[in-house]
Amino acid sequence: MMERLITFRIRKSMQMEPSPSTDEIKEALIKSCLALKPSLFKPFLASEKVTVECVDKEAFFGLYKYMLQGTRKISEGELSLKIKTAYADNQQEYCFYDAVHLHPCLTILVQEDGDTVHLGMMPF
Repeated sequence: MMERLITFRIRKSMQMEPSPSTDEIKEALIKSCLALKPSLFKPFLASEKVTVECVDKEAFFGLYKYMLQGTRKISEGELSLKIKTAYADNQQEYCFYDAVHLHPCLTILVQEDGDTVHLGMMPF
């Protein structure tokens, strides 16, 4: 019983009041990636306006956290963002580059559809 109460409190504390806009969600994602701090994005991930490619949001956050840790290890200097338009409709690639590498250290697929933001991760 106590475990369920703790889980409920955690989930309830992750929810934001009022629901953030899609622009606020994307801005939080960018800030989180540039700072390499996944916890900055976690409250926004809990929003009903966010959907993910993974099985669920918890699995996506685990992958997101792992990818940011890997980026922290391989990157040199501060990260910068370049947004590329992908082939699919309304889909963009958020490519995060460091100071020395030619290829992005981290790429996140972002698709905005009305008032929802769909997120996916590129493997490298």
